[in-house]
Amino acid sequence: MSEGISRIKRQYPPEEEDASRLKFNEEFKNGTVSEFSCLSLSEVAIMLEQTKLGNPENHGAIVDRMMDYCKTYRTFKDKETVQEIRRTLNKYELHEYEVSQLINLIPGSVEEALSYIPSLKSKFSNEKINEIIEDVNELKKYQG
Repeated sequence: MSEGISRIKRQYPPEEEDASRLKFNEEFKNGTVSEFSCLSLSEVAIMLEQTKLGNPENHGAIVDRMMDYCKTYRTFKDKETVQEIRRTLNKYELHEYEVSQLINLIPGSVEEALSYIPSLKSKFSNEKINEIIEDVNELKKYQG
């Protein structure tokens, strides 16, 4: 090749995201959207409620629909319990995606947890997964 011709760097499509392998895009990894890069429905409901209370005129039908959805499907209702469950799960060094899924889905067994969150299998023994499930269910039982 002559020196006058520059080489064109071939661009490949970005690697596909795969939650089962905890492969996410850069914005998700860096947590640029919020304090946490992945929030549970319970956390989103709390954030939307606070936003609505702080500025009631500056929201519309879309925010109301999002809030209704989150309130319908959230698993924890009060802020203190949501904060406690996140603190409890953070001691296990889980990925934020795994934390949000555990909060949203509250699995009742190891098999159920692994079917929802396959990445747990490569990180923890069945006994440790069961311990995590027990912690989540204990907090669910005592929520206010």
